Parts: sequence; C-alpha cells; structure tokens
Amino acid sequence: LLNAGFSSGKAPWEFEVSSSNGAAATWSVNDGIADVQISRPGTKGWHITLQQGVSLTAGSTYEFSVRMKSSGIRGAIMQGKPGSGTSLGEWQQVSLGTSWSTHSLTFRAPSSRTYEIVLRLGGDRKSVQVDWARVVGEGGDSSPVPPPPSPSPSPSPSPSPSPSPSPSPSPTPIGPITGQLLLNAGFSSGKAPWELRESSGAAATWSVNDGIADVQMSEPGTKLWHIALQQGVSLTAGAPHQPSLRV
Repeated sequence: LLNAGFSSGKAPWEFEVSSSNGAAATWSVNDGIADVQISRPGTKGWHITLQQGVSLTAGSTYEFSVRMKSSGIRGAIMQGKPGSGTSLGEWQQVSLGTSWSTHSLTFRAPSSRTYEIVLRLGGDRKSVQVDWARVVGEGGDSSPVPPPPSPSPSPSPSPSPSPSPSPSPSPTPIGPITGQLLLNAGFSSGKAPWELRESSGAAATWSVNDGIADVQMSEPGTKLWHIALQQGVSLTAGAPHQPSLRV
C-alpha cells in the first residue's frame, strides 16, 4: 500500500459514499490519522468505503492488516477483491471500540490483476479512525506493527488563587461485557439453533463436522447478505455487546 500510515495526506486512498442509497459522510487526515465522520450511514457496509488499489501476483497469498478505532462499539468489514468484475473476493467483519485495535485478513489472489483493498464502513453512524494499514505477501515485510498514536496530554491548568472547586462525581462505569449469549457457539452440538438463509437466486449448503461449520456455495448471489449464517439472541438495552467470530 502507498501512504499506508496517512503521513502524506489522502492520496492514493479513495473515499466513496453511495448517496443514492442515502449515505452521507466526510473524511479528513490529521497527524497521520484518517478520520471518517458519518452523518447518514446508509444501510450496508459498502455504502461508505475507504479503499486503495494494489497490483497482486496470481496464486500468492497476502495479508491485509489495519488498525482502527471508533467513537463507540460498532462493526466494520475488511475486504480484498478484484478491481473489476462481480467477485466479492475475501472479506471478514471485525468489531471496533474506542481503543486502537489491529485486525488482519488473509486472502489469495487467483489472478494477476489490480485488487481493491477495502474498508466497508457504512450501516453505522459512529465515526471511524484509521492510522495504519499494510498488505504483505508470503515472505514479505515482517517488520513489527508501529505503536498506535499516543493521546495528546492535556495542558496543565494555571494556578488559581480561588478555592479549589468541589470534585465532580465520578461517571457511572459501563458494566463489563457479559458472558456467551450464543447457543451452540462452537458447533459442538451440530447445527441448531443456527440457520442458513439464502435469497435472490443464491444457493448453498452447510454441514458441521468436528465442531466446524462448512458452508459450500453453488450460486453466490450478488450481495453478501444473499447467503447468511445467523442466530437470534436476546440483548439487554443499554448494555455493551461485542460480537467475535473466527473464520
């Protein structure tokens, strides 16, 4: 990737907003941090994207890594896909919070062509900040991930002869994230209560063996949501929840 740490501003990163789907957002770069502010999120991740094209070699495996944070708990989608055609390539959903976190996606390039390295940020109004990204091939750059930006220290207040004000009450802390809410989370009991849903011409089957759910697609459809593996859970209003997934 070029300008992977946003030290040279925006180029060659591209920011796309699908206004036809009701999305509206702006982005800026300050002190090596790309800041995406979302006023209307749209309804899908691809309605707001930050991306860059790279040339890859057929048959090689690559790792796309990125460090991000958000103004609140939300999801985002990392994707590596061909720059032309309808293929969705490889993708995964990640969870963001208010602290910097690094995420990685491994994918294989089936042909030598330009690929789009994409962050899908639509579908949620919470802002997103990105300070570093990298795409490396097999045997490529193994240098350590640079440290995240340090928060700017607040200036010390000037001494005042007036009496010290009464301390403000401490804010009520958000409770810890609760335990596992999904049933049969590790697929040790087969399929139930997980559901595989297909729509808009998509066709797929799935099986569970040795605690691994295997989804085989014969007709992928044209959107990510055309094939979905899902489960319903009961959540508590106002409580934080963090979805995690290994694929």
